[in-house]
Parts: sequence; structure tokens; C-alpha cells
Amino acid sequence: MKRCSTCKIEKEECDFGKDSTKKDGLRHVCKLCTKKYHKQYNKDHYVYSTNIRPIGKWSKLNPEIRKEVRLKHYSENKDSINAKKRAWRETHSKENAFQQRKDALKRIYGLTLDQYNDMLKNQNNKCAICDREFDLDKFKPHVDHSHINKKVRALLCIFCNHALGNLNDDINLFNKAINYLNFHSNNK
Repeated sequence: MKRCSTCKIEKEECDFGKDSTKKDGLRHVCKLCTKKYHKQYNKDHYVYSTNIRPIGKWSKLNPEIRKEVRLKHYSENKDSINAKKRAWRETHSKENAFQQRKDALKRIYGLTLDQYNDMLKNQNNKCAICDREFDLDKFKPHVDHSHINKKVRALLCIFCNHALGNLNDDINLFNKAINYLNFHSNNK
């Protein structure tokens, strides 16, 4: 049992939050009193203030004011915010690029990184159309997919992927292109 320093009521130890700096490892204020305090504090301080960042329900109820506060904060601290972003990107660039690629594969194509790597392995690290070998540092594979049903088809080099895209995946256009090439190669 422990006594709350705010409400002065003796309560079970499970009613107190943890605090590793205290001898008994528990906060001196019970969870209920802490919750009441924070509720009142938020009510008093987040009604409308341009120098304090709004949080929680207030933000949802006052989106215009929140946007105004954030824009003002950004305009006043633009240089330091951008410097922090640059520093973070410099120290995390490889992990960030990897994570962005992984997220994009999942979001756009519904592929996990393992599925993508399996496709690459099954294609012997080559384009599915022209058999050009992929150089994963410079010549990255492009995920070819149907724009109609969104199904992933194969991994292609940038040239083959652009050729399909520029002809809108239209077989008739491809046949016309083949006829055009045949006609002009015969008329040399």
C-alpha cells in the first residue's frame, strides 16, 4: 500500500505509475490524480496559444488554428528545422532509402521485399524481355504491372518498362510498331 501525495488516499501499488528514480520504483502521485492533472492542464493551456503545440482532441477540433500554429512555428524556425532534417538524412540515408524502397514495393505493388528478391532470383537477375543483366547499384529493375488489374507481371529494365508504358500496354500498337520496323528495315 502507498499513499498518494495529491489525494492523500492509501492505494494499491498497481495504482501508481513507474518511476525508476524513486526508491520504491513508483511515482508519488496515483494514476487517477495524474490523469486529472493532465486533463486540467490541457484544458488550461491548449485552448488557443500560438507558442504551444496543440495535441490530441483539441487538434482534431481546431484544425485551422493548428495549421496556423504549425506554419508560424515553421516560418520562425525554418533554418533550424531544415538543418535537422538534412543532418538526419545524411546519417540515415542508406537505411532510409532501403526503408522507402521496401515501403514503396508494399504500398504500390503489394510486394514484400522477399517476394521482390524471389522474382529477381527467378529471372536470373535479368530483364524479362531483353535479358539485360541488372546492376543493382546503377541499373535497377523496374516492377512491371498491369495498369488495369494492378497485377505484377515481372521485373524489367528501364528501357523495356518505358517501351511498354509509352505504348500503353496496347498489343495493337506493338504490332504496328513491329510492322513499322519491318517495313523500314526492308527499305534500306
